Amino acid sequence: MAHTLYFKDGTHEVLFSHTPEEFARILRDKLGDDAEKAFLGFADHTDELNEANDVNSALEDELDEIKSERDDLEEAKRQVTSAAESMQDSADSAHEVLNDLARDIFYGRVTTMQEVTEQLSEIDRKLSDIRDTTINY
Repeated sequence: MAHTLYFKDGTHEVLFSHTPEEFARILRDKLGDDAEKAFLGFADHTDELNEANDVNSALEDELDEIKSERDDLEEAKRQVTSAAESMQDSADSAHEVLNDLARDIFYGRVTTMQEVTEQLSEIDRKLSDIRDTTINY
């Protein structure tokens, strides 16, 4: 669609392509070469700013994605740390039961195979807890 520019001196120009070059031509015709050069310089600067804004927008999108990935990694780290702490607690408990069993056997408090079997069942339960924690994470 064409647009018409009306000037104070009563003349007019019809714009067909709406390009900076067409507008610059009209400025040159009406105001001289300096006006054309100034306008084209401004148009070039505006294009550079638009390109910079596009790059900035793309970088912001990429930064948002990186932040999201970082948050996901931090959550995974928290889960792994929690699992490791849980496994360590279970291992410590099993180790404590083993030490108690060894002490009880050494001091003669556990004298029957039934008592040893009960203690070993407790150790097996602790080890199962460790396996279950590992499988869940």
